[in-house]
Amino acid sequence: MGTVVHLSTSDPIAPIDLPVWCRMTGHEYLGTVAGTEVPTYAVRVVAAPTATDPANPWRRAAPQD
Repeated sequence: MGTVVHLSTSDPIAPIDLPVWCRMTGHEYLGTVAGTEVPTYAVRVVAAPTATDPANPWRRAAPQD
């Protein structure tokens, strides 16, 4: 199993974006973390995620030749 990380953000779209990004990259979105002062979300990371474009992390990286 992968490491679980907690992501804290004030971005109101995070609960929508994070699950999509996790599906795109192979990580597992675990949901909100209760009892935090700021919105916090749990993600289980994988060892070899699908790469994203460094300039636009919401898009997959272009295939390497």
